[in-house]
Amino acid sequence: MTLPSMQRSLLGLTVLTIVGLTTFLLSRKLTLETRRRDGLLLDMIANISGHLDRLDSGFDDIAAQTGITRNRLLQLVALHRENLLACALLGEKRRQMRMSSEKPARRRRRRFVVTHHR
Repeated sequence: MTLPSMQRSLLGLTVLTIVGLTTFLLSRKLTLETRRRDGLLLDMIANISGHLDRLDSGFDDIAAQTGITRNRLLQLVALHRENLLACALLGEKRRQMRMSSEKPARRRRRRFVVTHHR
């Protein structure tokens, strides 16, 4: 059974219309999904960028605090060296004072006995 050409044309037009309409609706839905996806991706990128900025500023703060702490530590080391030197000098001074204030050990005095030879 063959369809007359008018019916074939009408059937072809109907199929073409259905395919076109389906393609249009799917492309529209795809466009909406693509926009949503792109929006989500942009939000994610913005969040990541914000977190990276916070990390970067955090690293800058850490570097600054490390520099400050290093300088303080160097000052403390220098002060500790000065204190050690002062303690050593005071210890030496005390030792010298003790030695000078102690009575000298008794020395036996040699008595020379002078005898007269006649």
